[in-house]
Amino acid sequence: MTLKPEYTPSEAAAILQTTCGLTVTDVQPLAGGHFSQAFGFEADGRRLVARFGTQDAAYRKDAYAGATFARVLPVPRVLQISAFQGGTVAVSERAPGRMMSEYSNDFLAQFQPARLELLASLAQVDVSTTTGYGWFDHQGQGGFSSWHAFLAAIMDPCEDGFYADWHSLFGGPLLDRVFFEQVYAQVMRMARYLPEVRGLVHNDLSRENVLMDGTHITGVIDWANALYGDPVYEAAKANWRSGGEWAGALQLRFSAWPDYKWRLLTYTLHVGLDDLRFYARIGEAGGAARTADYLRHFSVLATQLEEERASWSWDTVSTGGERADADHDAALGDLVFIRTALAVQLAEVALAAPVSGHAVLVNRSDRTVVRVESARGPFVVKLDTVGDGLTREAEAREYLRTYGVLINPPTAGPSGEPAWVVLPWVEGEALSSSTPVQAQRKVGALLARIHALPGGRPPPQNQTWAEWMLGWVRHALAYWQASGAAPENVGGRLSRWWQGIEPLLRARGHHLILFDGKPEHLIVTSAGELELIDVEDLRAGDGLMDLAVIALHEPEVLQGVLEGYASLSTDEKAVLAFYQVLRALAAAEWDESRLTGERRDHFLQLASRYLPT
Repeated sequence: MTLKPEYTPSEAAAILQTTCGLTVTDVQPLAGGHFSQAFGFEADGRRLVARFGTQDAAYRKDAYAGATFARVLPVPRVLQISAFQGGTVAVSERAPGRMMSEYSNDFLAQFQPARLELLASLAQVDVSTTTGYGWFDHQGQGGFSSWHAFLAAIMDPCEDGFYADWHSLFGGPLLDRVFFEQVYAQVMRMARYLPEVRGLVHNDLSRENVLMDGTHITGVIDWANALYGDPVYEAAKANWRSGGEWAGALQLRFSAWPDYKWRLLTYTLHVGLDDLRFYARIGEAGGAARTADYLRHFSVLATQLEEERASWSWDTVSTGGERADADHDAALGDLVFIRTALAVQLAEVALAAPVSGHAVLVNRSDRTVVRVESARGPFVVKLDTVGDGLTREAEAREYLRTYGVLINPPTAGPSGEPAWVVLPWVEGEALSSSTPVQAQRKVGALLARIHALPGGRPPPQNQTWAEWMLGWVRHALAYWQASGAAPENVGGRLSRWWQGIEPLLRARGHHLILFDGKPEHLIVTSAGELELIDVEDLRAGDGLMDLAVIALHEPEVLQGVLEGYASLSTDEKAVLAFYQVLRALAAAEWDESRLTGERRDHFLQLASRYLPT
């Protein structure tokens, strides 16, 4: 099957002169891929490359890659793309060095670490200014709404392009429909538990597409198959191309990525399916047979992993049990997997609909939160290993709904052990400095409405509000002093402040408050409506505490919120500032003990800034 043109160097030179206006010398054929014929040449003292073919879209995609990624990756820039009677020619910079395929295996073995770092570098490229998943176009926009949708589409028939009418190949000797569909079913079964990760994937880092000068990697070319998705897909491609020989090195370099082994095997099977239909399309029997053998090998490995995962219990991992053959990172990855798998299964039962994709939003030792996509729309599944938080969440939602507050009831749960609940996903943007002032005022009005409701839920231990605040002050001061970041004479300064604040608190604490009403829990929909999420800490307290939480996390919106809430007296402003210090210290301690600790110092600095001199 002929996939690319066959020009002589003189014919190539003539096309470059007549079509591109270049006076060229030293035209030499280069090894190329399946779809383009390549020549190296010189023009105006520059070493350039010309590719001839019918892949106009691929050349324009290369141009996008060169213009966008060359800042962080060695991607040659495309200088000119021109059409001529026989097709299209793309002229690019020529990267120094030679294709890796021109070096011996023994020589390349020395550079395996550099090749692994190339995979890691690709994963770190920022693609946040683009949208979509799967193959992207010459403007950098992906063609699928989700990663799962891209993976599933490998079975779809095509009406045009290289794979036009490819299903007809099932009737030939090189593509066995039963085998293809069996492996596809396994991929889709495993894909239910894959994360919706979105990074840059070159998707064809063959030896012909990576150049080196004997010391460094100098060029990454041919971006026609590049896509947005899980960076582990790139590792799977390397695993597949090596016939599994790279598995150990890949494991050492990337095993810290959550549930790496499961992701790697799922994608390895997917890559194999793509290769199988490719070799069937070009009629290469040897490649098709070799690919089928590889697929059988990796399918067996994937089946073993599926069976192993099916034998694990929630209790083994959630209670801190250890598998003798697992190191710490692997155990954490297994924990993520088991909780995610359970969340997906619970969602499918509760919704009576299959889950087509998911994303882990929160994963702590005590709680896992997973967004799932289903035929009924997006939902959130929460799992708790300890405490009664989800029961309180359901009760709080019912209480607020009784008074007409806009908040969704649980779709299912809370129930079971571990406790779980399924909630509708609220689509919108969290309260932030970019929120329109009108919506900020709606937040203030909503808080005023909630604070006016009966607050019959006492603070812990049935203390008065002032007594509870005194206990909080003592704990916060101890943490602050132990942090090593407390300002000078913090004990005396906080004590004097408390003496002035305590009388103001005696009459407070009778509102109904959110208590954990962070801006990310106040969602503004596209219609401008305001919806609440995560209300399990609803309790009696001081409404100024909710305002302090907003002021701590999004200080620029406080004025707009107050315009919808009420004007504050001098005493109320003093109490608000006091609460900001307590909440800043609580946020620092929470971040240090329960999250990554990356924002601990930020919150400690805010507490010092708010503390009166």
